[in-house]
Amino acid sequence: MKEQDCAELATFLEKVDHSFRPTLSSRIEFRSFAVKVLSKGVVLKVVDEDKVVAVTIFYANDQVEKTAYLSVVAVLDECRGRGIGKRLVAEVIQMSRSRGMRRITVQMNPENEAAVALYTSLGFRMCGKPNGDHVRADSIFMDLSLSRSLC
Repeated sequence: MKEQDCAELATFLEKVDHSFRPTLSSRIEFRSFAVKVLSKGVVLKVVDEDKVVAVTIFYANDQVEKTAYLSVVAVLDECRGRGIGKRLVAEVIQMSRSRGMRRITVQMNPENEAAVALYTSLGFRMCGKPNGDHVRADSIFMDLSLSRSLC
């Protein structure tokens, strides 16, 4: 993992922080989060004219449950509405399948109608909240079966 990659990811997350409810900065410290995801997760980015315009972060390493966890999908405000987020999530689906995952789960704020519409358009369905420390009271969960119905 390169220091430049950590700095680039942390800077991008700061730029899109206002798009999240609650904000990312109220839940994470950008630099340490970047180190974590770059070492344990998968970060996909879209670059346009030498500028990062979108990032998707996910984990596809749960070999017990065979569940991938979509952590962040973020597109700069000025680049929204171009299908970039949808293409990134489609890539997450393909990569998760290729890594042997059977489902993908995403947690989000129920007021994020654009995210709900995006995931629904790709076949995700609402599902119950799992137990665990990572579950926020103000969130909903959607998942996509990569093999069979799980919700």
